[in-house]
Amino acid sequence: MTSKILIVENERLIARDIQQRLQQLGYQVVAIASSYQTALESVTEYLPDLVLMDIRLKSEVDGIATAAEIRKNFDIPVVFVTAHADEATLEQAKSVQPFGYLVKPIETQNLRTTIEIALTRHQTEKAIRKTTIPWYAYQVGGSLSASAPSYVIREADYNLYESLINGNFCYVFNTRQMGKSSLRVRTKYRLEKAGFSCASIDLTNIGSEVITPQQWYKGVAYELWRSFNLLTKVNLKIWWQEQESLSPIQLLSRFIEEILLEQVVEEKIFIFIDEIDSILGLNFSLDDFFAFIRYCYNQRVDNPKYNRLTFALFGVATPSDLIRDNKRTPFNIGRAIELHGFKVDEIAPLAQGLEAFTSNSFCLIVDILKWTGGSLF
Repeated sequence: MTSKILIVENERLIARDIQQRLQQLGYQVVAIASSYQTALESVTEYLPDLVLMDIRLKSEVDGIATAAEIRKNFDIPVVFVTAHADEATLEQAKSVQPFGYLVKPIETQNLRTTIEIALTRHQTEKAIRKTTIPWYAYQVGGSLSASAPSYVIREADYNLYESLINGNFCYVFNTRQMGKSSLRVRTKYRLEKAGFSCASIDLTNIGSEVITPQQWYKGVAYELWRSFNLLTKVNLKIWWQEQESLSPIQLLSRFIEEILLEQVVEEKIFIFIDEIDSILGLNFSLDDFFAFIRYCYNQRVDNPKYNRLTFALFGVATPSDLIRDNKRTPFNIGRAIELHGFKVDEIAPLAQGLEAFTSNSFCLIVDILKWTGGSLF
């Protein structure tokens, strides 16, 4: 079977010369691209067996970054073809683990040898993956683990992580079965790997029926106390009893300021609150709770230690469902993280589980994506 090759080259005359030589060697050239955008479009359309990539492209994104994107989302081998052989460029190129590096001008025999070695190596690596990842499984419903191979990285992953790192209050509100909880799990894992301290509170665990405001707020404090490993540092029961003359929201506020921000030593603290829509079943208002989140952000001006604290909310709701007072709502100072269905250039991880059954796993998963309208949940 003739191998399909995509040429990504900045200079048109050089691209035509490489195309002619490849055709003489018996390869099929599916397209010629000259920029990041056209390269990704061609990869998506033609699914080549290999990409010959120039490092200098007609776009702000260079060939190295383009190769990284192709390798991550499509599992297609990339061979660099460039006039740059300096040490700095070589080190950059090595960072994306290319399958070859050809320096112009190229000898035809070297071109053929490099392509054949790259194709063979790629097939070998795919075969090894099939035998070393027998546990690959798709999951219907529920949250994926942080290390699940079937997790699909979407734009929301980048937006949420960067916004939280920058200290922004974030909320991810969408319908069920859109991957909200999996996004939370994955983002929490990344932040913890970066050395930060995180806690996740599932509000359904606190309850929404036959519960008082005192019990609800204490339940939130308890989850934070447990999640941040404060059990041996503070006796929450005694501390809470000593402050019982205060209102529930005042107690939570003091707990955050006097215990959490004092006892948790990591540079940044992230609190993820899931199933926020469960509060809609409460028989009392939680406007004070949302106003408190806003208060924490406003306090950053007067009390710098609040800069360490960041909240993220997840659920099936709209801001207006949760609080109606625009003067107290935190949502007009926060960032909504949009969560959409999967795109073609994102779904390569899902194809991996089909490799044992078909040689066209990516084409199959693309067809499934089109059939479901992007909702592979």
